[in-house]
Amino acid sequence: MPPPPSARETNSTGTTVSLASTPTVNINGGTLLLGAGNHVNASADLNLNGGTVSLGGETGSAGRVSQAFGSLTMTADSTIDYTGLAGSSFTVNGAFNLNNGILSIHNWKDGNQLILSLGSSSFSGDLANIQFFSGTTQDTLLNSAGFMGNEMVPVPEPGVVITGLLMVAWMLFAGRRRIAGLLTRRMMA
Repeated sequence: MPPPPSARETNSTGTTVSLASTPTVNINGGTLLLGAGNHVNASADLNLNGGTVSLGGETGSAGRVSQAFGSLTMTADSTIDYTGLAGSSFTVNGAFNLNNGILSIHNWKDGNQLILSLGSSSFSGDLANIQFFSGTTQDTLLNSAGFMGNEMVPVPEPGVVITGLLMVAWMLFAGRRRIAGLLTRRMMA
């Protein structure tokens, strides 16, 4: 089985092929490997049809990988894989359309970025359809997406927030006498 294509590859005639000037990248169920020296034209439109974009996929690639696209359109569930590299970024400068598909973000670490340059106004879809994973399997779910400025980040599920608030309320209720005693002493001092 041949390896997945990279942004620079050698075709069957031995000629190096580059995606540095391509206007559109279509990934139909395959994987596009990007790395420190493997990049695609930053204004190219990306169409994901069940495919994967893998950052840090270039052999020997280490450190941070940054890739920008003009737009991202999905027609089937797809994946962006940060391959465990901290500090990598994936930027979409235009429209970001999920078309009811699920976008899985694999190998997410603090310091990585998923940026929409035009902010939430360029986003079309349901944020719940973007799922962040610390690994590559469903049991490593971090959470669904939310916006922090123009960056998409994993946010806690509402149930987690509610549970946390209930725990704080219970702790305050359980310690109400101690808190009241401390406040009384403070006021008398």
